[in-house]
Amino acid sequence: MNRLEKDAVLAHLITALRNKGSWCGETHIQKCAFFLEELTERPLGFNFILYKHGPYSFDLTDELASMRAFGYLNWEVLSTQFGPRLKATADKSKLSEYAAEVEKLKPALDFIVSKLSQLGVASLERFSTALFFTSKDKIEDVEARAQKICAVKPHIPIEKAREAVFTVEEILKEWAAAKVEPKLVAV
Repeated sequence: MNRLEKDAVLAHLITALRNKGSWCGETHIQKCAFFLEELTERPLGFNFILYKHGPYSFDLTDELASMRAFGYLNWEVLSTQFGPRLKATADKSKLSEYAAEVEKLKPALDFIVSKLSQLGVASLERFSTALFFTSKDKIEDVEARAQKICAVKPHIPIEKAREAVFTVEEILKEWAAAKVEPKLVAV
């Protein structure tokens, strides 16, 4: 996927999250993009590492900054209680020629938005970290994954870690049951 195709997908994701009531700060974008990468086998190609608040991609942060520089996104500051939030601009229409790429990923984007848009950053951190240990580390045992979350994130209580693991298991089952496969093209 080329850069403008990625930008079109990200602009669509941001708009869809906001339309569902998400705060849509960078944390929301990071965690949703991570879910998109894992559920669709890396269509955007961002590299994620386990970082302070769960999976994080420095490349994605750079791409969001580039999108702001090109005028596709703006920061919107509504309150000092929460950080700024991202909003696609009218200039995102320049990405409309890449609508076919968005359409290929739309089932996955809609699924992720439906599951994550209403979550706060603490829940997003737990769920994305649970997904990280499920997909990256391939830890099969639920209790072992919950313990691993607590080991790397000591501020997360074990009950919340278990809840995150179970929630991610349910999300993965729903995704598999939906048999929603994006039409990815070979790179």
